[in-house]
Amino acid sequence: MSQNASGIDVEIQGNTMQVANEMYHLGNLSRVSTYTHLIGFHGSSLRAIWLKKWWIAFAVVLFISGASSGGGFLLILALVVALVVVVQIIRMMQRKRTEYVLRLESAGVVRGVLASEDPNVIGEIVEMISQSIRDPQITSQHLHLPNVRKIDNAEFNQYGDRNIGIQQGE
Repeated sequence: MSQNASGIDVEIQGNTMQVANEMYHLGNLSRVSTYTHLIGFHGSSLRAIWLKKWWIAFAVVLFISGASSGGGFLLILALVVALVVVVQIIRMMQRKRTEYVLRLESAGVVRGVLASEDPNVIGEIVEMISQSIRDPQITSQHLHLPNVRKIDNAEFNQYGDRNIGIQQGE
């Protein structure tokens, strides 16, 4: 199975699951779950403006200086700075998205395996794994998943009095 530009292949055969170039023994899994991961800026537009407050203040100072002294250059510079700030705020607001991660837990180690922006894809994999754990005699199941990425070096270790999860890696 491989990860290529068009997606990832997942194959479950008996009680093993192969994702790209990794193999998982389903009998060792204690939990299969989905984790929601927020990517990008997830605040309100007012929060985005607040984060750019110093650039906005700089543009206002330039504008006031240019208006009071009659300097055309300062007015143009203030408009350019204001335009750049507005573009940055718009880009911050457009980049936010939610990603769903397939997590496998085995012996207290929680590992993110696959991620997708479509929750149905990850839900389908969770259902396929659950069905295979319940009945390992099912014949081979194979899925080709477009728009899914494999997570490398992501591991969630649980320890301490309240089982605090710490993500290591990516």
